Amino acid sequence: MTAPIVFVWDSDYFFAYSQEAQEDIMNKGTYLMPPNCTEVAPAFEEGNHYRWNEENKEWEAVPIPKSAAEFVGVQVSHKSQTLRDQELRSLLQKYVSEDPDHYRVVRGTEEEGLYWSVEEIPQPTETELKIQAAKTEIAQLKAKLNETDYVVAKIAEGVSTKEDYAEVLEDRQEWRGRINELEAEIQTLEA
Repeated sequence: MTAPIVFVWDSDYFFAYSQEAQEDIMNKGTYLMPPNCTEVAPAFEEGNHYRWNEENKEWEAVPIPKSAAEFVGVQVSHKSQTLRDQELRSLLQKYVSEDPDHYRVVRGTEEEGLYWSVEEIPQPTETELKIQAAKTEIAQLKAKLNETDYVVAKIAEGVSTKEDYAEVLEDRQEWRGRINELEAEIQTLEA
């Protein structure tokens, strides 16, 4: 008689590996069956992990998440070194790295149980986008002012006249006016 193949589950009842059962040396022809295994094989369909249902004595398919969105709310143990949890942590990181503008990895504290998960990054509101656009424009205008500060210095030192740089001085005045408008707009939006 050949040794039966047993299908072993891990501490979370997920399929871990299969192997031949060991023959009982005290009773030739009988085989030892540890408590965390069965001779019932999982379906082994791609895209699933299999969890042993002790009550029904069968393997249940558990779909493997295929995107960061499917990992939202799923907690993967940080401490567990099972093949399943190692694979899930790796996939979780991969999917988040593919869409970092919308998802981020979160980790549970010791009190929560040290886990990895994914959360959706809240997207900015229309108001927040307007504020950010205004701040960006202000930064650009201030950079232009900094680039033309030499004109003011030349006029102050008497090296040049206002007439020499009339166009630049007019631009600077417009930029300051626009900065003031944008700052007022930001205050209104933030209120």
